[in-house]
Formats: sequence, structure tokens, C-alpha cells
Amino acid sequence: MSEYQTATVPTLRLKAFSAVVNAIKENFELRELDYNKFNQQYLTTQDRVASFGQSMSKRVTEMSRGINISGRHDSQLQTVVTNFSRALSLQDALKEDKYALMGSIADVSLSANDQKTLSTARTLFSTGNIDRLSSLQGDSERLLRRLSDAAKNAHVELTRAERNVITEMTLESLTTLGYQTKSKLRGTDILVRGGKKDLSIVAHINTNNELHIDMAGFEGGACKAELARLNEELTRRGIGMEIKSSIHHGKKDGGILAQDIAKELPIEFNPLIESAAKVAKAANAVQHMRKMSNLLGKVRR
Repeated sequence: MSEYQTATVPTLRLKAFSAVVNAIKENFELRELDYNKFNQQYLTTQDRVASFGQSMSKRVTEMSRGINISGRHDSQLQTVVTNFSRALSLQDALKEDKYALMGSIADVSLSANDQKTLSTARTLFSTGNIDRLSSLQGDSERLLRRLSDAAKNAHVELTRAERNVITEMTLESLTTLGYQTKSKLRGTDILVRGGKKDLSIVAHINTNNELHIDMAGFEGGACKAELARLNEELTRRGIGMEIKSSIHHGKKDGGILAQDIAKELPIEFNPLIESAAKVAKAANAVQHMRKMSNLLGKVRR
């Protein structure tokens, strides 16, 4: 009996996160970027959007309270204050630890003049110089638009890097479990398949970094045990999985997803792959035993 599983990846931990940072460094030539300066665990995709929106809303409210324009019926001034409140709040949110990587990417899109204008607006907000602030109407609209676009593009690039890393880690995990693997793009989504004799595990990774996993060839409770092994391998690689649902479809030849991806990614069994996986597993076991032995030796001393 095989199983269909839906899972999300709300967080990435150190190993996967460092791989995302390295991908971003290559794409944007941010050579000074170091993942050690960021949180070792951070939100991804939909969770990042929701959390960032809440942070922005809170900051805009707090910043708007800091400047008093009551009694001044000036629509231009209202617009400038609103635009700069949002722009400065957006800049501050991007500096939070949870979004620092997104902020580093967004900064690349801003010029030195943009940064100078934002600094000037921040000073005027803090001193309450609303007359001087009103003269920056054109800058306020342009800066809010540029900063908003930079944040959106940074999120898109991060999501793409995350999806590629999740795919890479899924392929690595399947290989460790003795499966031959294949992957391909289908539009903006990624298809992955692992095959071992008459067993098959497939994954469809969409633009929200949600994994739809289906299996074929398993009988009895073997599917649950194999899924547990796969999730354990993904966890070791820093993929913070959250299982949304699991369905036992009871079809040995797999559900619709397994059958569909198997047609697109045919695999011919190679016994050498399975042998290599067994050697790697044995080596990992020996390494673990050595670490435990060293640890026990230190405790006894």
C-alpha cells in the first residue's frame, strides 16, 4: 500500500540555508555575503510573506504616530507622509534578522542617492520637520515604488533559490536511500523521481516550495517506513518539513502523481547505485560510532 503526502517547508536550517546564501551570492555577485551573519533558521516563501506583512503593518502604524499633521488639510503633505512612512518601515523591516537576507538582495537595487534620500526623510521624521518633508513629494513616490519592487524581487529570487536547494537536497536524500534519481522543470515547478527496482518515490515541488510526494511499488506498511527515512534524510540536510496531510491510496502502482511523473522521468535500474548507497550508509554508521566513542571517552575523563 503506497502513500501520498503533502508537505511544506516553512523553515530552512543551517545546511540548506547556507546553500541558499551561496546561490544568492552567485546570482547577485554579493561576495561579501556570509550566512553566519544571519539567523541559522529562517522563514521561507508563504510564511515569510505573512510574517513580513505583519511586521510592516506594525512599523507603519508606529512611524505614523511619530509625526503630527493634525489640523493641516494638505493632501500633498498627507501623501508624502504616507509614502515615507511605508518606505522607511519597509527599510526597517528588511533589516530584521528574519528578513536580513532579503534585505541584502533588495539593497543591490537601490542607488546611493536613494539611500541618502531615505536617510534625510528619516531625520525629518524624527525632528518633525514636516515643511521640509513636503518638498520631497516626487522622491517619496519614487522611493516607495523602488523599495517595494526591490523587496518583491528579492523575495522571488530567494524563493527560486530555496526551491532549487530543496530539489537538490531531495535528490541527495533519495540517492542516499539507494534510489537512482532524475529531475526536470515543468513550467516553474520541479519534478523529482527516485527509482529502485520496482519501487518509486516522486516529488512535485511547486512555486510555494510545497512538496507533493507519491509512491509506487510498496506493500503493507513499507511505504510509511520509507517516507520516514526520506523525511529523516531531508531533516539532516536542513529541510524543515511540515506534513500537511498523508493519504494511503492503496495502489501498488502509485497514485496519479506517481504514474504521471514516472512517464516523464523513466528510470532504468542500475545495481551499482544501490551498492554505492549501501557503502555510504555503512561509512556514515562507522563515523557515527566513532563520534559516540570519542564523546563517551571525554565524559569518562
